[in-house]
Amino acid sequence: MDFSGHYHVMKLKNKGELPNRFQIQEYVRGIPYGASAYCKGNGEFEILEIHEQIINKKGKFIGGRWTDTIMSEKIEFVKKIYSKILNSVSLNFTGLLCIDFIDDKVIEVNPRLTASGPISHVLKMRNKLKQKFGNDFCIKQIDLNTGLNIPFEIVSNGILYNKIEKIWKEYGVICLPQGLNPFGTSRMIFINDNLKKTAQKEFIKNIQM
Repeated sequence: MDFSGHYHVMKLKNKGELPNRFQIQEYVRGIPYGASAYCKGNGEFEILEIHEQIINKKGKFIGGRWTDTIMSEKIEFVKKIYSKILNSVSLNFTGLLCIDFIDDKVIEVNPRLTASGPISHVLKMRNKLKQKFGNDFCIKQIDLNTGLNIPFEIVSNGILYNKIEKIWKEYGVICLPQGLNPFGTSRMIFINDNLKKTAQKEFIKNIQM
């Protein structure tokens, strides 16, 4: 869904467009989700995160959302899928394994770090965030935006830092840059925004002024 595994995939409009060699894939309707797990090489695994994917009108992955509710609703299905994958293939696979799925259908399997990797990273930082923001701090929601246009000049002159501080003071939302690209789109994590992405929208409006 992030196009890294969908290069040359296109919608067929008429038979004459078919090349000599081709592969047909089923189009599955529904809300796409992703999951990441660390596989230990002995059939055991640790689920790192499960998120809802955000896809734009062109079919490109532009972000994701993690919540406890998403985790609890999808965790049993995800565990079954990973168990099936690891038990059916005698590879003794060790490392990161990410899957995409819609309803009960797995649509992609990636033995690599995907665009949603920052979500897992933030969840692993829970204790450090508690040390900084207090023991009562907890992660309720994580929003990943991979399509931000952040002007490079506001990074170098300190304006970006001030905008991040402003969002924290006004909304209690943590903004964490995950990859600032002066030549294209950048990635940002927003921790504990509301479902309407109020703080994220305000942040985007501020950096584009």
